[in-house]
Amino acid sequence: MTLWPDFEDPFSSYIELTPDVRYIPYLYRTYMRLGEEHFKDDPRYQQPPGPIYKTGLVSAMQNWIELLYLEGGQENLRQAENYYAWLRENNPHPDGSTQQRYQQSLDQFVVGDILSQLETYKAAGGFIRSLVVRALKHRSLGQTQQALANLKRARQCYDYWMVDTRVDINDRRKMQPFIVILRDVTEAYFKRPEIAPLFKARLWKEMNLKQRQMVYDRLQPYFLRLCDAQVQPWELSKAFAEPTGLEEFRRTDIEYRGAPRREDAEQGEGKRH
Repeated sequence: MTLWPDFEDPFSSYIELTPDVRYIPYLYRTYMRLGEEHFKDDPRYQQPPGPIYKTGLVSAMQNWIELLYLEGGQENLRQAENYYAWLRENNPHPDGSTQQRYQQSLDQFVVGDILSQLETYKAAGGFIRSLVVRALKHRSLGQTQQALANLKRARQCYDYWMVDTRVDINDRRKMQPFIVILRDVTEAYFKRPEIAPLFKARLWKEMNLKQRQMVYDRLQPYFLRLCDAQVQPWELSKAFAEPTGLEEFRRTDIEYRGAPRREDAEQGEGKRH
């Protein structure tokens, strides 16, 4: 996990819950190996990882499935399907029947688990932003399909959280419009120093026009410094070209270009029912 704190504005801090999923097969094999080594003589032992490690493995595996699914890509999805099949077969009810939650599709299983986590404003907002960051990361790598999938999932979580806010008495559960969240997360992503400038330049070219228009004026001073800081300075017009139609956007879309973040909403901890 990566935490990038903003001490002057803590609610603008960013936490990325996106570990390197390559650790998962190694941990799975470790569970199996240690389970057999330590518990194969236990009368309750039937198969790895044995009775003591199984609870931990089941909990971990459900998390792995979600991580792999959200990361996307053919190999990751294949692994997610395999682990899901393992749960279906090896984590039944006491009577041996398959648990109902494992009888749905992989997509339904993951989405249901995600939505069940959106219980507070902070949890929902943090998760939605983490999905947007995933989308930006995949865009910077040229992985368009994964980027669109994560952006779609972020919007789905946003709509799920906002569905009941029209009858919320105190208004504390309402988030900023999704497009404003997208704008703010995009701006923060470009300013993160640990991301290589080349990936930022690629992302700028890959993003759609509206998204570039929303953040250009806010990022242009940073882009100038970034270009000047290269060993051989970059040309701003080539690395981070001004988006077309910017003047018209400035006149007609002021709410997306400069709308301040709602401070009152950031404090909400309303719980879903």
